[in-house]
Amino acid sequence: AITLCPNVPIYWTNRALGHRKRNNWTRVEEDCRRAIQLDSNSVKAHYMLGLALLQREEYAEGVKELEKV
Repeated sequence: AITLCPNVPIYWTNRALGHRKRNNWTRVEEDCRRAIQLDSNSVKAHYMLGLALLQREEYAEGVKELEKV
């Protein structure tokens, strides 16, 4: 889906969710940042990005993202 429609933010957050289930936090961060570029109001993207940053011990930035939810 991302290959065909790369400008649909929910595709990026859905893929990030798959990465999250595999504890691939770097990929979660990448996909969520892309989703936020496309839709800065995406609660799902900010939430998962916050979780990814916390997992990567980037606490200040992670909390900042979670506060946007």
